[in-house]
Amino acid sequence: MLKLKRGFAFTIGAKLIGLIGLLLIGSVVSLVWLSTRLFIEDNTALIQQMNADMATNIATQVRGLLEASTDKMRILGAMLLNEDIKGEARQKFTKEFFSKDSDLLAVFLERHEPSGKTMIQAHALSPELQTAENDSIHFISLLSSDKNFSQQLLVNGSAQITTIRLSDADTAIVIGVPFIESQTTAATPAAFSHSLVALMKPTRFTKI
Repeated sequence: MLKLKRGFAFTIGAKLIGLIGLLLIGSVVSLVWLSTRLFIEDNTALIQQMNADMATNIATQVRGLLEASTDKMRILGAMLLNEDIKGEARQKFTKEFFSKDSDLLAVFLERHEPSGKTMIQAHALSPELQTAENDSIHFISLLSSDKNFSQQLLVNGSAQITTIRLSDADTAIVIGVPFIESQTTAATPAAFSHSLVALMKPTRFTKI
């Protein structure tokens, strides 16, 4: 009689070892996947927190620069409004003022008429703009066409900021702040009778 050959068969021990090996491989793969996912989530949260902290820090610095700039504008505006300071005394004061702040280009004292017309009552120019005085004095015409700068909102008490291009093709930042509050009546509905507008170099804020 012919004898049939028995096929290859795994022993119970081999099967148990194989099963344990598969379980270990599955556990390692799951552990690596979970670790990678947690690492990515932690890094993402850390990056988001770093970006938030950086944005907060930059915002604080910009706010400080704006407050310092508007304080200087008001000091110079008070001098421009004071009619007792004239001639050589005024020139000396403005020269000293601009020499200590190279980013400040000009400060204009605006007077807002009840009719709605805005006029420049006085101005102080840095040496850089004195050669182009005519263009700088009439820069209000540039602001009138700028949708980001509203004289009416400035009169109503809202600070304004925008950028304009000077005659020499350089860009300047324009900051407008309310200055002197007027008595609101039916004849004079404007909240502020005077405001200050300053021209500054962009480098004032890009140094942050």
